[in-house]
Formats: sequence, structure tokens, C-alpha cells
Amino acid sequence: MEFNADDKLLAEIDLPPEICYVMSYIKIICSCGAGRNSATESRAQAMFPIRQLLKNLFIADFCYPYKSALVLYIKEIYFESANKVEEDFQATIWDIIEIMV
Repeated sequence: MEFNADDKLLAEIDLPPEICYVMSYIKIICSCGAGRNSATESRAQAMFPIRQLLKNLFIADFCYPYKSALVLYIKEIYFESANKVEEDFQATIWDIIEIMV
């Protein structure tokens, strides 16, 4: 772990290539789901269900690049969805907000 040169005490984390790959994959899916594309959103919601997202947000505790990719996924695929919001998502929303805050 290293600190930035401008003494702001922000830690820089060297991420493993596997996490970088997963973050890129998540961002690509987010780009495909942007614009209320219901077919793509349905597929994306099936690939990464809300319970798995919640578990990954909890695990990602200090890994903010990964956490931000997951939050982008939730925003693009679940919040801005053309599909009807599932009951599972409605039940989990407060858990997601609690982890983010």
C-alpha cells in the first residue's frame, strides 16, 4: 500500500488482475444496459442477482474501485431499469443503502 505524492493520505491499492477484469466486465455490462434497454437489463439482472451484488458490496469493504463498479451496476441495471422492479430488489434496497453509507 502506498500513499499519493500530494500527502492527502489516500491509499493506492494494487488490484489483482482478476478484480480488474471483473470490474471491466461489470462496466461493459453497465454500458450495454444503459438507456432502458429492457432485454439487456433482464439478462444482466439474471447474470448478477441483487443478493450476489449485496454480498459483493459487503465483501468489497475497502476496495473502492470494485465497490464503485458494483454501485454503477446497481444504478444502470436495477435503478434505471425499464423492467418492473422485483420484490427481491425492493426487500434488499435498505441493506444496499446501509452498506453504501
